Amino acid sequence: MGLLRAAVIGLGNIGFLLDLDPLRKDIWSHVSAYNKNVQTELSGVVEIDDNKIDVFKRHYGNIQVYKTIKELMANHQIDIASICTPSESHY
Repeated sequence: MGLLRAAVIGLGNIGFLLDLDPLRKDIWSHVSAYNKNVQTELSGVVEIDDNKIDVFKRHYGNIQVYKTIKELMANHQIDIASICTPSESHY
């Protein structure tokens, strides 16, 4: 079996931002977990906040960012998705 293609929906704290804290070591976010796992490939992420997108792109310029899940799914076949948004936005 090849690499599992992963996506992260939401680049907030647990999705990505916790990794930027210099006091935290190891893996603190879904983005870093997928990037450090030899069985997964982070294929794309979804975020609506332009400021978070800019920060993410400074660290992961090679990973495509989409504004909607529909755009992500139109461009990638995803095996695993982490929904890292506030609970009230899950459906």
